[in-house]
Amino acid sequence: MSIDFEQPDDMENESSGSRLFVILAVGLAGLIVLGLLAIGGVLVLRNIRGQQDVAQAVPQATPTLIIAAQVPTNTPAPTFTPTTPPNTPTPTATNTPVVLPTDTPSTADMAATATAAAPTDTPVPVGTPVANDRLPDTGFGGMEMALIALGLVGLLFVSRRMRQA
Repeated sequence: MSIDFEQPDDMENESSGSRLFVILAVGLAGLIVLGLLAIGGVLVLRNIRGQQDVAQAVPQATPTLIIAAQVPTNTPAPTFTPTTPPNTPTPTATNTPVVLPTDTPSTADMAATATAAAPTDTPVPVGTPVANDRLPDTGFGGMEMALIALGLVGLLFVSRRMRQA
């Protein structure tokens, strides 16, 4: 009775896993390229169609408005009949008091203003002022996005190395 100890060939399993990874990576890269080509094609076709529409624009005749002359008719002229309103009192002049502005309000005025404004006091959102009609510099810029992309690619390689170890 002899026992034959053969070592398993792990190289075949590892090469088939690598082959599958390469096939999937090439397939995903192909999908990205196809998507970019489709976006470019849409933009190019839209530009060509817009140029054709401008070139084929034919001036159309505008309809002219024809107004028929009105025929004069014999209508009597309106007569003015003055009417006086019955027993309307004559308005009388009243004295309007003038209050001069003061620099410091009285405590009664402050208390009345505080109680009147309390129920309707709502915060008003205030935007950040921007000069020259530009958008404010918020969010990720080009450099930040490139660094994030490089970090994700680095994470991909590190995780691949750790999986093989």
